[in-house]
Amino acid sequence: MSFFALYLSVLNYNVFNLIIISGIMYGFIFTARILLNKKELRRDTLYLGLVVFFMSMSNLQYWLLDTGITEEHQILQYTYIPWQWLVLPMFYNYVFSFLGKKNNGFSFKLKNLTPILSFLPLYLLVNLVETRHQLI
Repeated sequence: MSFFALYLSVLNYNVFNLIIISGIMYGFIFTARILLNKKELRRDTLYLGLVVFFMSMSNLQYWLLDTGITEEHQILQYTYIPWQWLVLPMFYNYVFSFLGKKNNGFSFKLKNLTPILSFLPLYLLVNLVETRHQLI
């Protein structure tokens, strides 16, 4: 039995996972196309490429969890990186650079952390409720 056939027999293989993995591949291709085109690489296209890359990485982690590959490789269970947290700041910087407004880039100012800080209380509240629900 080949390596590919072994993974197909283990995977949770359905139409939804097929759509997710095709979106991940197209996201990586789109990101590579944007970031490797040095001629037209501007600040706003850089942020757009990073938004698509972080979304693709987040979907890849979801896909790995849903298909059961993380159960086969234990290291993937311990190296979870919340890529979805990086989508919103990159989109925020993309909109500001696309509209041509003055933005100071990645400086550590409170206004650049506003997207993250606005969703942080909601995220903590949801996790607190889920934790209490599991304890009961």
